Amino acid sequence: MKTDKELRQAVLASSAIAGLMEPYRVNINGIIKTMSDGGHRHVLPLPPEGATHIDAVCCFPIREKPRTYDQINSIYESARWLIDMQMEANQLADIEHLKHLAHDGAKVTVYAPAQQVGGLLDADKETISNWMKLGKLALSNPIML
Repeated sequence: MKTDKELRQAVLASSAIAGLMEPYRVNINGIIKTMSDGGHRHVLPLPPEGATHIDAVCCFPIREKPRTYDQINSIYESARWLIDMQMEANQLADIEHLKHLAHDGAKVTVYAPAQQVGGLLDADKETISNWMKLGKLALSNPIML
């Protein structure tokens, strides 16, 4: 992405949740591509071939395995759990990929919040404020792979 317009298109495409929203059409070098949220496969964008320095920004704390819920009381909680688990499992796979790149010589720096402050669909003002505070803390405490 070389311009603000291209960055805006990429952010909008990344925000288009497959199954809930229409895919977003992005112009890449004159070719129109239909895109939606890549989080269904990769939470972190895959680095280009030959990358020597990678900065990865995570929205979830890095865990050894996805967390569990003791009880789910509604269809909303069930859907939220499904999305959270999918995103966390994808993040774990992406972190493993980054570990392999680090092992092969790339400098990999990961920025991740230290704790969970709600789920992907939580968007109340207090939760967003807490996420922002954790994000600032993550910038001062990166994880080197």
